[in-house]
Amino acid sequence: MVFVDNAATDGAALTVGTVLRYWDELPANINVSAVKGTSTNIQYLRYTSTGVIARLNGTDVDSRKFTVHVNGCIGKSSQEIKVGLSGMVNPKKIDCP
Repeated sequence: MVFVDNAATDGAALTVGTVLRYWDELPANINVSAVKGTSTNIQYLRYTSTGVIARLNGTDVDSRKFTVHVNGCIGKSSQEIKVGLSGMVNPKKIDCP
């Protein structure tokens, strides 16, 4: 789901405002993982009004990484999407797990 976050601050709990886009559940054969840094699992990506990633606290300097693949994929059919602190998105194809 993509929505306008009406929270008062970046560190506040998510507050769903206007829903901009909604998708039904992904098929069971599609795997999506999201991490902060190298291993901290995350449930969402939050941007500030200036387009940078909303940091969890003052020491949060980690980029975010999303990995998507279909079960049984081969070769470079997996997708990795890195989002830097500046909000820049860097997608690339990677080897399947």
